[in-house]
Amino acid sequence: MPNSYETLTDREKEVLRLLAGGHDAKSAACEMNLSVHAVNERLRSTRRKLGVTSSKQAVRILLEGEGTNCVGYKQFEFAPVTASLKVLRGISALTRSQLEA
Repeated sequence: MPNSYETLTDREKEVLRLLAGGHDAKSAACEMNLSVHAVNERLRSTRRKLGVTSSKQAVRILLEGEGTNCVGYKQFEFAPVTASLKVLRGISALTRSQLEA
């Protein structure tokens, strides 16, 4: 590993933590109020800094560096639900009641 996870910016680490919690790039973008393009750029930068070819490898390096493993990482377990609720807030009340039916 050419570089340590400590070289990552806070936002790059945040994207990786969201991936660890089950987000994909699109839902991570929603959660962070960024474009999908911006999230993918952060992921590319992260992989380059860590010298890995996949985001999954980058997530593993971050979690190991922070003293956590993927199995025990519970902090973001419900993050995709949060992103879905943000999307639902923008839907009209009529549409929302139709979704709940």
